[in-house]
Amino acid sequence: MFRFSTNRLVLIAAITFVIAASGCRMVQRTNVKSLEAAQKYFSQADSAMRGGNRDEAESLARQALQRNPGSDESRILYARTLWDKGDKQGAINVLYPASLRPDASADILLEISQMFLAMSDLTNARYSIGKCVMKYPTNPDIWRLRAQYFEQKGNPEQAWADLHHSLSLDSSQHSVRLELARSYLKNNQPQRALESTHYVLSNAPTGDEPLDAFVIEGEAFYALERFAQAEDSFKVVVSRAPTNPDAYFYLASVQEKLGKYSDALATADVGLRLQPNHAGCRDVVNTIRTAQQNQTIR
Repeated sequence: MFRFSTNRLVLIAAITFVIAASGCRMVQRTNVKSLEAAQKYFSQADSAMRGGNRDEAESLARQALQRNPGSDESRILYARTLWDKGDKQGAINVLYPASLRPDASADILLEISQMFLAMSDLTNARYSIGKCVMKYPTNPDIWRLRAQYFEQKGNPEQAWADLHHSLSLDSSQHSVRLELARSYLKNNQPQRALESTHYVLSNAPTGDEPLDAFVIEGEAFYALERFAQAEDSFKVVVSRAPTNPDAYFYLASVQEKLGKYSDALATADVGLRLQPNHAGCRDVVNTIRTAQQNQTIR
């Protein structure tokens, strides 16, 4: 039987400790380098994505995720690059394993839920949204997403309730109020659409109001046959989006209703110069010209 002196045992233990400690430091250094590389690739992928370089963004995002598989932001970015390139199922496949984890983050669940809704996969959307509501009931974004689910399901009343709940958690969400206004307008509630829109317009900084707010306001006034007020709203839209042919169509349609036929033709003509095949502007022009030829408009 071998016998070691106490001093020799102490020496062996010390050497073993040094080797183990060195190994830990090497692993730590490796992990740090891997995380640093992952962050570098993520930043480059995000920049490429914003620049519209889809292939480059996909490659960089994939490398970022490979070096840090636990990073939700890298996983989401990689899924978005695939989605942007048209590989919708590939994007879902990237997110799906992370969404099944008991500790799945709200960001992962929200992202995959949005993709399911975009694909009209309401069964899977319902599951992932339900899971997110249970885990993160105070997250206003998930209630907004649940509202979109119910809107697709044809249940606007529940969608309105969920949007109001989202606003109760964060009343500063102008985009949610406008989403609520659009839903009201779509479901023949123009007065309620106006109320939501006017809240946004009265609380947004002057000159920085969302353009959509004026569009919805104009459409709501139009639905209520308050054409003069609709014209005022759409004039703002034209002034803020002078290169958008739709803006001229909105305004021309209202001017036609007001009997301002020369103005309507001139407005629609601008829209057609911007987009010669714009169906709405073309219809306004044809309607007025036909009526003039029939001498019903003078």
